[in-house]
Amino acid sequence: MNAEVFAEWFRRQGRHVYRTATSYWHDAGHRVLQAFPYHWIIEPTEKEIKKLLWEKSALALRYSAPITAANVMKSYHIVCDRPDIVCHPCAGKHGRMSNEDLIMRAWSRFLSPDSLPKAGNCGYTP
Repeated sequence: MNAEVFAEWFRRQGRHVYRTATSYWHDAGHRVLQAFPYHWIIEPTEKEIKKLLWEKSALALRYSAPITAANVMKSYHIVCDRPDIVCHPCAGKHGRMSNEDLIMRAWSRFLSPDSLPKAGNCGYTP
């Protein structure tokens, strides 16, 4: 499914959909906009962020940014673009890693304890 089809699906459900330079956005809650497709890794400019917040009266934006991006909240979302890695749904007792094990290994490789979000960190600082 391409992004425009996904956008139309949201529209037919009665959601508002917006298009910016980096992504599509839908209303995900009261004054919260979510970027989609969810697997797109984006880096909206400060101008794009401010314009979206102002014009749509949003209080928050949710999107997947590169792990190395500045001024973002690191979260649970991990995108694996390596075709040689396969997530096996079997539990660990069957001799394969569970999806949770794979996610925890990915976190431990990319994040140190010092880089995890701290209480009160809002993620984006204008």
